Amino acid sequence: SSSGGFDVVIFTSAFAVTCFFRQWRVVCGTASCADAGLQFVAVGPATAAELSKTGIQQVLEAKVYSGDGVADLLTATFPLNDGPRFLVPRAKHGVDAWIERLRHAGAEVLVYPVYETVPIAKLSLSPPDHYDWVCFLSPSAVTGFANVSRLADGARVACIGPTTAAKAEKLGFEVSVVAAEHTVPGLVAAMVNES
Repeated sequence: SSSGGFDVVIFTSAFAVTCFFRQWRVVCGTASCADAGLQFVAVGPATAAELSKTGIQQVLEAKVYSGDGVADLLTATFPLNDGPRFLVPRAKHGVDAWIERLRHAGAEVLVYPVYETVPIAKLSLSPPDHYDWVCFLSPSAVTGFANVSRLADGARVACIGPTTAAKAEKLGFEVSVVAAEHTVPGLVAAMVNES
């Protein structure tokens, strides 16, 4: 095992990268990534780009930009039952299905909360009376919106991926679009194709 008792650090958002590296010295006890000998995994290109800003150039990137895509990559790359220990810096309340999948396969996965998503109590500005789309980029965004607002008449719902869409549907939203590529550009392209 490497620094901190883990070998591979897995990021499922660019924001988790930012928060983790603010705390790097506390977690790893080293001044830089190069000192730690760790391997890094990113959920997609935006997360990999954020890692490159820290000086990390060697990043494994999931082919499908989701937790399941990360689990597929790790299952194909590492011997899970006797392999490296995985650290997942993320939101305090993140999606656990892909992590449980890895654990069930025998992997040791340490979840390290580096930030907490806290829903706002109320909107400081009223939403416009009319808009065409509401775009949800995470399940927590769906929950937050549902707690403080309602969908305008005729507005459609677009979700960045299937986990976010499932949350939207669970909360009673009819989802019009789910991005095939789980990125913001992928979501925009799906909305343009649907319009």
